[in-house]
Amino acid sequence: VESNTITFSAAISACEASGKWEEALHLLTVMSQSNVDFNTLTSSAVISACSKSGEWEKSLQIFSVTSNMLIACNTVMFNATLSSCERAGEWEMALQLLSAMRRSNFLANAITFRAAISACEKACKWEKALQLFSVMLQRRVESTVEIFNAAISACENDGEWETALQLIGLVAQNGLESNTVTLNAAISACKKGGARDKAFQLLSFILQRKIEANTTTVTAVASAYERG
Repeated sequence: VESNTITFSAAISACEASGKWEEALHLLTVMSQSNVDFNTLTSSAVISACSKSGEWEKSLQIFSVTSNMLIACNTVMFNATLSSCERAGEWEMALQLLSAMRRSNFLANAITFRAAISACEKACKWEKALQLFSVMLQRRVESTVEIFNAAISACENDGEWETALQLIGLVAQNGLESNTVTLNAAISACKKGGARDKAFQLLSFILQRKIEANTTTVTAVASAYERG
């Protein structure tokens, strides 16, 4: 039985890597029908395969079914499901999963918070995104540039340039370095918030630090100038 589990898991992981969610789901079904044991890693791989193909509802179904089959959920499984919600911008479901995670006494990590914050950002829920970011800092979860980028992008959507600049400052305080994505989002927030001078200051910062600027950077600054 153990070798069968390993064989099936390897095949499902291959499907995950290539985004073949239907094949991965079929293999999981065959495992169940054949009474082959499957674990959280197997389930997480199928959830991830569905996530990569935009099948977030399938991800949730698999999460629910496997949880009800007394398979002990873990952080990896929660994160895989959260990432599926992130891709679809399903922020409410992402928050529900985060709450369920806490009730189950699983520690949320950087991957967890990045997915939840990004889900809120994609749904234009910048206040929720910042609340999650604040919770993450309170729990002393190690920050990453990607998490900051998601939070700043949430500010960008609503032109919350002052908060975006505060987050830029926190990037350095956390021993991280802003990148093109970070600064483009902040420049865009300044543009949408009518803070033309701040957008120019950020462009100067990019040039001084020799951070790679791209078309998005130039377009955002030019647009800020036009607005001014």
